[in-house]
Amino acid sequence: MNLKIFISLMLRGVCLMRHFSVSPVEMFVSFWRNRELIKASVKREVLGRYRGSFLGHRSIEMYLRYRSVRPEQLDATMARLDAAVNT
Repeated sequence: MNLKIFISLMLRGVCLMRHFSVSPVEMFVSFWRNRELIKASVKREVLGRYRGSFLGHRSIEMYLRYRSVRPEQLDATMARLDAAVNT
């Protein structure tokens, strides 16, 4: 739809949204009609939430949330580690 047409319709108060029934039958039919989409969304949410988790927490999330190491400390520690490995 052209943007000018859309704006003119909105300024005239024309509602472009569909009217949905609130009956329980229509809600069930809508759920049934969209069951594959709902199934895929639930699967994506669950896998995304718990993939790579350890006891319900992702290690990277825990690190990012509770990190208290300054970059200088990390650089010094890595330099000591490299020195220890290379000797």
